[in-house]
Amino acid sequence: MARRKKEEKEESNIEKLARLIARDPEVNTIKDVYEKIKELVGPLIQGMLEAELEDELGYGKYDKENKKTDNSRNGYSSKRVRTSVGEMELKIPRDRKGEYEP
Repeated sequence: MARRKKEEKEESNIEKLARLIARDPEVNTIKDVYEKIKELVGPLIQGMLEAELEDELGYGKYDKENKKTDNSRNGYSSKRVRTSVGEMELKIPRDRKGEYEP
């Protein structure tokens, strides 16, 4: 019976992102790398805040059928935050009762 070749390890999403950043023609310096990372971190944090509010409210955005609370989303407030890759502006989701504190 023939031996199987070692299966090649599938590239992780992080490795794919790193490869895409490295191949970007606009990336020439380490500062450019940080700018690209900053572009990734903002939406990542934004998505985490949205998911956290969804968990706190107990229903998803536009999912009125599963809403079992009298609290609901109530827009956003802007916050400037400092991260290891620099400052960025985030839209912090709010709830009507003001109970959500990220």
